[in-house]
Amino acid sequence: MTENNKNTTAENSSSDNRLPPESTAEGKKAEVFNNSKLETAIKNLRESNTQINTQRVIMQLIQAKMVVPFNLSDNNGQPVAADKPEDLVINSGSQINIVLLSNEQQETFCPLFTSKEESDKMTVPCSGMLIQPFMSIARNIVKAESSVKGIVINPFGDSMTLSSDALKDIIRVAESMTTNKNYTVKAGDKVVISNPGESTKTLQDIITAVVRQHHCIEKAYIRLMVRPEAQVGNNSSYLIIIDSSDKDEDITHLFKDLAKLCTPHANNVPLDFLRYDNTNKFIVDALDGVTPFYKKKKKFMGLF
Repeated sequence: MTENNKNTTAENSSSDNRLPPESTAEGKKAEVFNNSKLETAIKNLRESNTQINTQRVIMQLIQAKMVVPFNLSDNNGQPVAADKPEDLVINSGSQINIVLLSNEQQETFCPLFTSKEESDKMTVPCSGMLIQPFMSIARNIVKAESSVKGIVINPFGDSMTLSSDALKDIIRVAESMTTNKNYTVKAGDKVVISNPGESTKTLQDIITAVVRQHHCIEKAYIRLMVRPEAQVGNNSSYLIIIDSSDKDEDITHLFKDLAKLCTPHANNVPLDFLRYDNTNKFIVDALDGVTPFYKKKKKFMGLF
């Protein structure tokens, strides 16, 4: 990714680059945010391009707030400048435009930064920096009329480029997370438990990749749970049961992580997570004669 002031200025005149009015300029009341998990996820993906690492990056991006460089013009279209970013005043009617960067093919990309330290590396002139949700920027860029080809994260550091098609995939994942709601099985509800078949192979792979990093997890099962008397369209879910050897450890955080990673691959089927409990008749009956899809390997004399 190279700097190109001429192309940046030309692109800044386009309404495609306008940011929402609720954006906050650098120098105003600082908004605290931390993208360390996103930075780690990107680093892990760069080192190992696996499905699980890709999903972790996507989940972090969906939640992230990013630093965005911008230029400001008044209601007459004249550039607004200030000696210091904190002296910049955004008045009613001002136009805020994203500063864009161009690659060697003269394709334009929107630069986003994970931290102030990364944004300080930028040498292209701009009025200041904004803090914006990643998803807000992504949705603006994929608009049909936009000439921007995608997003580049930390373009002057360890960068990651996301094309417009990649952004569309991330948006679809985010939308599926808002429509795929879990439901609660109430006492007395009639349920039918069965084998989900090969349809959950991807879910099993994701769960396996995560739980094998948790040494207390002994087994993992997945079942299809159907409530015959429930409303059609909301009468089934995947029942995921995790067996932990550490009875004192709270593994609800693990359920939350798994839900975020698995939901995009659940084909709009809700996910229900339970901890294995041999005193719980429902769980014992649900797993009667069932083989776990994940089973922790036993060590023999210190070796696997």
